[in-house]
Amino acid sequence: MKQQPNIAHTVIITQNAMFLMVLAMISAFAGRADNGSLAYAYPIGNITIDGKLDDWPEHITKYHFGGFPESFVPDGPDDLASYFTIGYDESDQYLYISVCTVDDTYVRNEGTPEWWAHDMQVLYLDPKHEKGPSGVIALEANEYVKKIVEKERNWDPLVTNANWEMAEMAMVREGTNTIYEWRIQLKGYIKEGRTLGMDYVIFDKDDPKEKTTTLTWGANMGFKHECSACLGDVLLLPKGVGLTEISGRLQDKTTLNLAKKIRFQSSDDISQWMDTAVDSLGNFKLKLPRGDYEVFIPNGLYWESPSKIYFYRRSGHINIKVKKGEGITLNEVPEIELLPPPKLIQKEGVLKSEDVDVKKEVDRFVETYMSHYHIPGAALAIIKDRKLFYHQTYGATNVATNKKVDKETLFEGASMTKPIFSFIVNRLAEKNLIDLQIPLHKYLPFDELELDYPEYRKMTAWHVLTHKSGMPNWGKHMVREPGTSYGYSGEAFEYLKRVLEKITGNNILTLIKEELIVPQYIRTMYFSDNAQLRKVFSNGHMDGTPSIRTIPREPQMAFSLHTEALAYTDFMLTLLERRGLKEKTYQQMMEIHSPFPDNRRETDHTKEGMGLGIMLSESELGKMFFHSGNSGDFKCLFRMYEDLGMGFVVFTNSNTGNFLADDLALFLVEGIKNKSEQSKTN
Repeated sequence: MKQQPNIAHTVIITQNAMFLMVLAMISAFAGRADNGSLAYAYPIGNITIDGKLDDWPEHITKYHFGGFPESFVPDGPDDLASYFTIGYDESDQYLYISVCTVDDTYVRNEGTPEWWAHDMQVLYLDPKHEKGPSGVIALEANEYVKKIVEKERNWDPLVTNANWEMAEMAMVREGTNTIYEWRIQLKGYIKEGRTLGMDYVIFDKDDPKEKTTTLTWGANMGFKHECSACLGDVLLLPKGVGLTEISGRLQDKTTLNLAKKIRFQSSDDISQWMDTAVDSLGNFKLKLPRGDYEVFIPNGLYWESPSKIYFYRRSGHINIKVKKGEGITLNEVPEIELLPPPKLIQKEGVLKSEDVDVKKEVDRFVETYMSHYHIPGAALAIIKDRKLFYHQTYGATNVATNKKVDKETLFEGASMTKPIFSFIVNRLAEKNLIDLQIPLHKYLPFDELELDYPEYRKMTAWHVLTHKSGMPNWGKHMVREPGTSYGYSGEAFEYLKRVLEKITGNNILTLIKEELIVPQYIRTMYFSDNAQLRKVFSNGHMDGTPSIRTIPREPQMAFSLHTEALAYTDFMLTLLERRGLKEKTYQQMMEIHSPFPDNRRETDHTKEGMGLGIMLSESELGKMFFHSGNSGDFKCLFRMYEDLGMGFVVFTNSNTGNFLADDLALFLVEGIKNKSEQSKTN
């Protein structure tokens, strides 16, 4: 790489201040803990934060960064060679960290604060270090940027009340070395013997136009700022205390090798616990100070595929006594047991039965699935005899705050936005404001495609609604010629939205209000950020950890719907009763124009595909229209069995919510023909 000029002694320093203590949080799913990386901090003092490390102890342990992405190819043995050291001062409640990175190029971009524009680093701290989800303070810094990542949108007061006055940081660039030196005040959390959650990520650019390489200390490359489960551990040890090596090998009797970490909990101090990683053969190793420990495998989940998941829990523990200098090999190791999936689906759907208390059975089904799949919250509405039959909300909007889901709570609808938008497109086509068969570029060119993808000029609104646009789900390029075959695309829906706004002169929110919301008396639906929405939306959850909700500032017709079950039922009944559109339009809308490929089928129905913006199915149960939504931390689904006059819509705030949503179709309407199918997702 071409070496840039040296940038010597560039220093950033901010002042220390009191750090606020906050409420303790409770987790509904204790299985997610740290990522298995472990560092040990000892007392240090008289450290000046100036980016020079000559006042640090000479023999302090260096912890090397090893989390390179697979695509990274170093220029040499020293390219991005990095390590950190760590210590603490209990009297002043300081945590000290120094980070040294060797890198022959250094990209600066003073005018652009975004993380991807230059070299920078992020320190992640979870001071509470609870066994459930906690807020993560993510301090992002370089010469020009000092911020706490997603502070305003975080759900934890620990993060929202944090500020840069808690930190003093100096950065020095000398030759090919970049040094970050930190002093963080964590009042109430720095105590000999307890454990903190901590991680560190180095963002490196070798050229302003190239992608950023991320180098981590702990495992898990993901969004560490919203995932205390993605951090490592730092154990605060007394000065001079010795460590003893503990090793062993898990014998996973499930034969699935599910457990990825093993937990060591101090019997004397509940704030001292740490997880260590388990390799693919079940081996583990760590060092501990002397004392008594309880050893067990924390509850967890393992995704074998998007439709197959295993939940396991500890089935016992062992106790060990660690003595100074005496290594321990654990011949006896704790075990886990798999949790069997619920088996509540009968041969016939409960909506067809006259012999049961349907509402009571529905509640039992939903609550059982939510408990098993660790789904924090849900909202459900059921249609029977072509009208609303039952509506109920369940659980919490956030497992940490335990705020309850109620009738005002709004969930992200993700791709269930698309049928609503498609209704608007069909309305405008009836008014001759857009012709579904005229190429869209004649209304509004797609500038990013004009030069390299001239075939896009064949794309019509019909192609977009039937998912034959030729565009990928996301990305401003073409993957096939428009009209040739099915290919799901949110990007194409966004293009069509811009076309509608151009030809009507109205923004899409006005069009939705005028063409659907007002005339069909649809209840609460939001498509972009606003003050009221922020008061009532639910947090999504990834494997039981609340995520930080980022609501789009502008309406996105591929995914930005926020609503609740009753409002979406209003829309479902609009389609079922054939309101708002001409019968000819409905006939076109509800006809399969783009069959799904075999690997796209969502049910076992005999015929499935896309109508004009809505998914369709035909089977022995008759015709059904439906759509699902998946934004990762939210899963939702609606199905309307048109010929039966039955249907449902369910919203969940969890990445495991699809197991509830999919099986609701079987439980409510379809039933199950083969008992063995009840465990097909497990």
